[in-house]
Amino acid sequence: MKFKSLKKFSIIQDQKTPFDLKNNLLLRLEGLDLFAQYIQERLPNEFSDILKEINYITYKYDGTVDIVNQFNIANKIGNHQEIKFKIIESYLYLINYDKYKKSGNDFEILVYDYVRGFLLIGSIYLKALVKVFGRDRGISIYQEYSDHRTTTGKHYTPMENIEEFLFVEGAIPPIFIGSFDAIQFDLGDGRVGTKIKKCKWATVLEELNDQEYAYALACHYDFHACKCSNPNFELSRTQTVTVGKESCDFVWHDKRRNPNLEHPDKCFWDRLESEEEVAVEENSRIELTKEQQEFDTKCREVYNSGRMKESYEMTVDAYKNNPNDLYYKYMYAVQCGDYHDDKNLPEDKQKKLLATAKKLIKEVFEDETMPLYPEKLVYAIKNEYYFFHQLHEEQFNLGKERVAKGNLRGYYSMCVGATELACQYTMNSNADQAKIWAQKALDAFAEFEKVDPHWYNINHFAAISLAIVGKQDEAITVYKDMYRKQGSQVNEQEVTAFIKTILLPYL
Repeated sequence: MKFKSLKKFSIIQDQKTPFDLKNNLLLRLEGLDLFAQYIQERLPNEFSDILKEINYITYKYDGTVDIVNQFNIANKIGNHQEIKFKIIESYLYLINYDKYKKSGNDFEILVYDYVRGFLLIGSIYLKALVKVFGRDRGISIYQEYSDHRTTTGKHYTPMENIEEFLFVEGAIPPIFIGSFDAIQFDLGDGRVGTKIKKCKWATVLEELNDQEYAYALACHYDFHACKCSNPNFELSRTQTVTVGKESCDFVWHDKRRNPNLEHPDKCFWDRLESEEEVAVEENSRIELTKEQQEFDTKCREVYNSGRMKESYEMTVDAYKNNPNDLYYKYMYAVQCGDYHDDKNLPEDKQKKLLATAKKLIKEVFEDETMPLYPEKLVYAIKNEYYFFHQLHEEQFNLGKERVAKGNLRGYYSMCVGATELACQYTMNSNADQAKIWAQKALDAFAEFEKVDPHWYNINHFAAISLAIVGKQDEAITVYKDMYRKQGSQVNEQEVTAFIKTILLPYL
C-alpha cells in the first residue's frame, strides 16, 4: 500500500495549554444543563433519582465558595443549584486547582489536568446512570447522550477535505498534539488515518479502572464527530487502547472519493511503523533491587505488628536518602497516610501527613515509569491512589479485576473500597445502598481472611461494615481481633474510641 505522506508524533510530558478558568467553569455548568435537559425530556420518571446519584458521586474541594464569588459565577448557576455547585467543586478538584490558584483566571494548565477535568466530570454522569439503570443500560444511555451532545454542539470546524483531519503543528490544540504517541498517514485516495500506541486521555481514564467507562467517555463520540465536520466523512476503527488493545486504528474516509469505506487489514497496521524506519523503543521492566525487597519485607513486618510510628520513620529515612526513587517515594507516601490516623499526633501534624500522602501518591501514580515496575507494586500503587483520592468504586473494581486474574489478595481492595462506599451512602442517608456495599465488603473480608488471616489492617474496615449492617457485637469482636494479628494486647482506649466515634454513629 502506497503512502502519500507519513508522520510520527510523540507524547510531550508536562505539556501545558492556555486556560481560562471562568470560561471552563461555565462550560461545566452548561454541560450539566444539557445533560439534565436531555434526561428530563427522555427519562422523566427517573430524573430525580439520577440527580440524587450525581449528588452522591461528586468530588470535594475546599475553597469552592471563594472561587464562585471571586469570578461572579453565582448568578450564572440557575437551576439545580446544589448539584451545580458540586460540579464546580468536582472540576476544581479534578484539574488539581491547588497548583494554579495563585494564577488568577488566565494561566497555563498541564494538558493532563485539563483532560482529566473534562473527561472525569463526564464520569460522574455516567456512574449516576449506571446506578439507576444498571451497567449495560446506563452505559448505553450515556452513549446516546454523547451522540446528542456531539451532533447538537457547535464546536466542530467545518472541513471540505479529509486531509484536514491530519495533525498540523501550530494549528492543532495541545490537547491533541503532544497527547499521543502516534503515526499519521495519508493514503491519497480519500483516506487518512492514525495509529495511536500511547494516549494521555487513556492514561487519565485509568483512574476509573473500567474499560467500558473509558470507551464511553473518550472514544464513542468519535464516529459522530467526524460527520459534524462534513456529512461526507466517515470513521472506521476496530480497536482502541482504552479497552486494552495495543493501539487505536483510526481511518477517516471521504465517501465521495472512497465510497467502499475499506479499512486497512492487520498486515498494514503491523508494518506501518517500519515505513520510513519509524520505531518505538520498548522500555524494559524495572525490577526492585535486593535492598528494596528486603526493606519492603521488613517495613511490612513492622507495620503489621502495629508499630506504625516505627514503620513511618523507616520510610522517612529511606526516602530522604533516595529522593528520586519511585519505590521509596511510594513507601513514604503510604506510611504518611497511615500514620496520620494516629490520634496521639497534633491535629496540624495529622493534616500535614495526609496532604503529603495524597500529593506524593498522585505523583507516583502519574509517573510515566510506574507501569514498568512489577505487577504487584503497580497494583499496590493504584490501590493507595484510589483510596487516598476517594475513588472508592475504582478501588473496589481494581480488587475485583485482580481476583478475576487469579490473585485473591484483590479481596483486600474490594473490602476497603466497598466499606468506603457504604460509609458514603450512609452519610448521604441512603441506608439501602449502604447495606448493599457493606455486605459486599464483608463477603470480600471473609475471602481475604482465607488468603491472609494475619493482615490486621483490613479488620478496621470490616468492623465498620459490620456496624453498618447492624452487627454491633461482631463489629467490636472483629476490631479487637486486630490486636491478635499484631501480636499485642488489646488497647481498650482505642476500642472505646472506635465505639464512640465510628461504631455508634453507624447504628
